[in-house]
Amino acid sequence: MGTMETQSEKYTFEAELCQNEHFTLYQGRHTADNTPVIIKVAAPLYVGDDFFVRRFKQVAEQVAQLEHPNILRTYAAGEEGDHLYIAYDDPAASTLVQIIELGGPFSPQRMQHIAGQIASALDYAHQKGVFHGDLSAQHIYLGPNDHVFIANFGQSQVFFGANITKHQHAITSPEILAPERVHGQGPSRQADLYALGVLCYQMLTGKPPFIGPVSSVLHAQAHKQPLPAHLVNARVSIGISKVLGRMLSKGMELRYNTGAEFNRALIMAKHDSKPVHRYDHLMPITEREQIRAMPFKTFFYFVIMLIMIIFFSALFGWAGYELALKQAAAQTTAVRVVAAATIVALQTTPGPKIIVSTRILSSTGEPLPTGTSTEAINTKANTLLPTRGLVTALPTPSPTLSPTLSYTPTPSPTPLPPVPASQTRFIFKNPTGYDLIIDLTGPLPWSELIPPGQQQQFLLPAGSYQYIVHTPTGEGLKTVVGNFDLFPSQTIEKDYYSDYDWSQE
Repeated sequence: MGTMETQSEKYTFEAELCQNEHFTLYQGRHTADNTPVIIKVAAPLYVGDDFFVRRFKQVAEQVAQLEHPNILRTYAAGEEGDHLYIAYDDPAASTLVQIIELGGPFSPQRMQHIAGQIASALDYAHQKGVFHGDLSAQHIYLGPNDHVFIANFGQSQVFFGANITKHQHAITSPEILAPERVHGQGPSRQADLYALGVLCYQMLTGKPPFIGPVSSVLHAQAHKQPLPAHLVNARVSIGISKVLGRMLSKGMELRYNTGAEFNRALIMAKHDSKPVHRYDHLMPITEREQIRAMPFKTFFYFVIMLIMIIFFSALFGWAGYELALKQAAAQTTAVRVVAAATIVALQTTPGPKIIVSTRILSSTGEPLPTGTSTEAINTKANTLLPTRGLVTALPTPSPTLSPTLSYTPTPSPTPLPPVPASQTRFIFKNPTGYDLIIDLTGPLPWSELIPPGQQQQFLLPAGSYQYIVHTPTGEGLKTVVGNFDLFPSQTIEKDYYSDYDWSQE
């Protein structure tokens, strides 16, 4: 590398980290403030390609404008003599692939914590029109408390269209390459989300879905389905395995639309307690059909049992019906006795007269004709459906009381509880007619779905936050981006129409 191995105008080169046919990585420091950085120098064969140089600088300028807690800060590209390079902050942390190789597969909880941070960073970059294109475990760094730092944003985009790679792919990580990219398409939002699904699969199982020679991996990415994660690691629930299977679909339209949507699906699936089923082999169709066929002996016993069940059911039903008829006849006789005694008592008791109306009703509830004899009634009582006697007492009218107005006070709204001294409250309201998704980035990243006409309250630590609001499908309403600062014990209310900056679509 000549003089660049020790010094340049902006950076001091200290040690070479790694090298491939496209780039060489150096560990160094920023000359102005001695900040540790990682310097990425393009191979000499690319420097003579004017299109590559312009594209390299353009992408570096876009990435340098990204400000997200999970994206490493990148500086503008530099060119000194025959050397073209770009620098970004040194996270002083191990890569995701190194941690997986040392510690093995992650728990579903740890995987979801890391995936949520990556998903938030991807959604933010996609809103700015920047795609990663090479989201492999080598470019993910894990700091304290598994804080995620993502490097190498947008670098794969500089290769497409360059003369030096007109007839070849600049593929550095085929294990995360989406099927559509294997067929020749460039970086995209859906391809980044596919790579995120591969990372989650790798965190849970210890390896990507497809490994081996580059040609074999590319063929599998385009034409084969990966083995479900719960069959590789029994600690993975079927719910999480299904979510990963959808994100690793060959069709772009079948995957989740945003990283936030994928993260919500992981959170819901994390609580899935269904047991994991394992199948040692697939049974042939002919064998399954033989097992399904019911032998004649089994069928004969089944028919006999069914006939016995029907017979005893009919027997118990008839016995219950006869018992109900006897009880109904006894109740009818008791009613007639009570009615007669009541009439006699009313006629012999001094005081205001009470008019008593006695009607004999038939079994259908209709009054019998006048003059029906008691014998006729007794005859009716011996039938299957006996008659019923009804005694109606008609008292003399009583004075009418004047109505009284009543008032029930409306309860006053319950005031919001005070905000703890160590936290803040952020309230976001949805006055639109659409479901809205709000993605918060800051000291405590958060993603939530808010239905129309409702609001969501967030208890957050103090600090600077940015929120991105969009519909689940990204259609219907424009995406909005807003920023705010929260101080201890402060409450801030915002809605979709608060002060914001329209994002570019």
